[in-house]
Amino acid sequence: LGLRGDVERLGLDHSVGPAGRLLGPAQRAATDLVRCLVRRPDILVVDGALAVFGEGRSRTVLTVLLDLARERGTALLVTLPNERDAPLFDTVLR
Repeated sequence: LGLRGDVERLGLDHSVGPAGRLLGPAQRAATDLVRCLVRRPDILVVDGALAVFGEGRSRTVLTVLLDLARERGTALLVTLPNERDAPLFDTVLR
């Protein structure tokens, strides 16, 4: 998409500490999710990783993950803190 130069310039301009220790919990979780998505897994398990985003942002991230999973044919397994978002999934285990 022609973004490599901008990403490198902006990304390398910030100190994140060794192993990302200076990142906040939400930034660290987002980075971990992106790393997983870049690998295009057949199965993606998200166990509690959305809790750090807060309820509103968590729902947005969950919607994006569901869209990507359907688009790519990836099986998405997510542990949810409550049943509020359960209707978004094809199958729910309790």
